[in-house]
Amino acid sequence: MDSSPADTPARPVAPLAPNQSSPDKNAADMDNPQPDTPPNQPPVPPQAATPANHRKVPAILAIIVLIALMAGTGWVVYNRYFRQSAAPKTTKVAKTTRKSPARKTKAAASSSSSEKASSSSKSYNTQLYDEVQAAVNQTMGQIPGDNSVFVSASDELHLKHFVQNNRPQRAASIIKIFIMVTAFAKAQNGDLNLADTYTVAGADKVSGTGDMQNMPDGTPLSYRQVMDHMMEKSDNMAANVMIDYLGGLDVVNQEIKKLGFPDTVLERKMMDTDALAAGKDNMTSVQDLGDALTLINNGKLISKEADNQMMAIMKNNQNHEKLPAKITNATAIYNKTGEFGQYGVENDAAIVQGDRHVFVAVVMSQNGHSGEQIEAESNLGEKLSHILLDAN
Repeated sequence: MDSSPADTPARPVAPLAPNQSSPDKNAADMDNPQPDTPPNQPPVPPQAATPANHRKVPAILAIIVLIALMAGTGWVVYNRYFRQSAAPKTTKVAKTTRKSPARKTKAAASSSSSEKASSSSKSYNTQLYDEVQAAVNQTMGQIPGDNSVFVSASDELHLKHFVQNNRPQRAASIIKIFIMVTAFAKAQNGDLNLADTYTVAGADKVSGTGDMQNMPDGTPLSYRQVMDHMMEKSDNMAANVMIDYLGGLDVVNQEIKKLGFPDTVLERKMMDTDALAAGKDNMTSVQDLGDALTLINNGKLISKEADNQMMAIMKNNQNHEKLPAKITNATAIYNKTGEFGQYGVENDAAIVQGDRHVFVAVVMSQNGHSGEQIEAESNLGEKLSHILLDAN
């Protein structure tokens, strides 16, 4: 059937009997069988066989899909289990609150003690602040030397803390505030007992302010009494005795830093001229002093009880010739001064209470003239008392 007539010789064909097939046809059907074709219908061409490559395509696709599924599953398992288990564990650390330091916690509270009320009302009393600044400029701003000032007030006045020219300066005897603070801090922690007895010894006696140097050897005093002498009459011998009792200069400095007063350092004992000649001196700043007094007044430096005791000691200070000198409308004043004529130092730090309000003022002045410094400081105290204690 597939051959052309030109290639096949002709031969006679006998007529077909009914229902009889041609031998040639039967032979052809055996070689290439075809379904019976109805009469008068064109023959149906045979279906082409599916190539082997085409039959492989579905199988290849199935394999690819299977591989993709296996890879995806493996990636999920790896990320969820292996990477997670290999990652470093993080441990939550409970927040701890230090009892100190002052500058980061307590002194930060000090710096914001009057500001807390201000933030609650969303504004400071700018008029009051301007009046304080004017008072400082009219007094300390008019004298030569290195002058710095700190002023804060009780919360209800909404006064932003005033700080001018803060820097470490020669402390003189005002450093005794931090010796007292260290003593109460260590007593609060149970490291010492201020009721312990000290016996006056000739080896401890030094000159300068105070009257312990005049006491007979063998006189017994409690360390609380020694501290009273140190603060009330600025007794130099008492300060040195307290430094020794507390553990020395390094221990005092460690406690000062622990409480958070970065500008304050105790480098020598009182009347140690050799250390002074070697360039060592006791330093502090109006910011450190102002923070300390603000916290003490609020009962937030050591404890309410300890802070009240420190205020009681400072109330008995006998030197009121500077900030308190011209104040007439205060109900109580708690202060400590420092003087060092050789370097033109006149310092004072005070808590001033009135009928309705309280303020803290600190002045430090060095490289100046004593008379001008004392006059300017007393004038500033008077102006601040009217501005802050009489404020509505």
